[in-house]
Amino acid sequence: MKNLILSVSILISTCSIAQTILFEEDFESTLDPFFQLNSGQLNGATTSGLTKWVVDDFYAGGIIDIQNIQLPFPMIDTVPDTPNQPAGIAGGGNSNYLHMSQQEANTQGVMCASYIWTSDSWNVQVPSLGSSYFTRTQGINTMGMTDITLSFWWLGGLTPSYGEIYYSLDAGNTWILVQTGMGDQATWTEETITDPAWDNLPGSIWFGFHYLIASDNAPGGGYLDVDTGFSIDDIKVTANSNGGAGIQNIDDQTVSIYPNPASSQIKIELDEQIEAVLVFDMYGTLVQTESTNSFSIEALSRGIYSIHIKTSNGLIRKRFIKE
Repeated sequence: MKNLILSVSILISTCSIAQTILFEEDFESTLDPFFQLNSGQLNGATTSGLTKWVVDDFYAGGIIDIQNIQLPFPMIDTVPDTPNQPAGIAGGGNSNYLHMSQQEANTQGVMCASYIWTSDSWNVQVPSLGSSYFTRTQGINTMGMTDITLSFWWLGGLTPSYGEIYYSLDAGNTWILVQTGMGDQATWTEETITDPAWDNLPGSIWFGFHYLIASDNAPGGGYLDVDTGFSIDDIKVTANSNGGAGIQNIDDQTVSIYPNPASSQIKIELDEQIEAVLVFDMYGTLVQTESTNSFSIEALSRGIYSIHIKTSNGLIRKRFIKE
């Protein structure tokens, strides 16, 4: 059995071989009991609407009557078949997969990946509009690991609805967007994402998947469509355990942290844009996250701290003492 992430996370021990699989989920067996479909965890958001995450092997579309979603007139539409999976996906063909499924279509016997969207010009509240998440309550430890890579297969329907990918380094309290705008993909495609901020973390990293089903501000008249819902399969997190090779560190001589020791405030002097600052205690616990070059440390206890500074060029690791 394997595990998954969608607003997701897991704690798995690392090992010493060069290429290590830290986490994988192919949906071909019972899901880990820690997983929760349709939870609302990313950035405090809540799941809404009648389009939900499900795991099954339904691929056939069909004709549905969507007049009961508060439209001003009856309407018959066709939900397209979910495309068959390529040989590169575990199980291939028509294997189990995670996907969005519109509940009104489900009640009419159409169970494949689907959603309904409408333009705002109708000023109609369509119950399928909203956002959905898939969550788990543990994280991945990457201590001693480099080249952390998140990969998965996906497809998705028409914009303006789209998928997003987030990660969290503080047990889901704060989520950082790493990719957005995932839509208009009619066939299964493999996605691979890496980020040096994920390497060699003394704490745990969570990954989150979010799908937003939104109205379109289409000019001139209303519009409604039914299309293939966001679908995911074969999620995998891999790493290298090669003792530090592959970490894109910047020369720390170009970075200054002062005062050090400090009692209330520290400042980072660096000639480039800071994307994120992570502060870890001596036990490897993430205790503070920032996004600017100057911030308060008054809430920290006395001791030695590791500070990770993420920029577009890589990751810088320094230490400071809190007095």
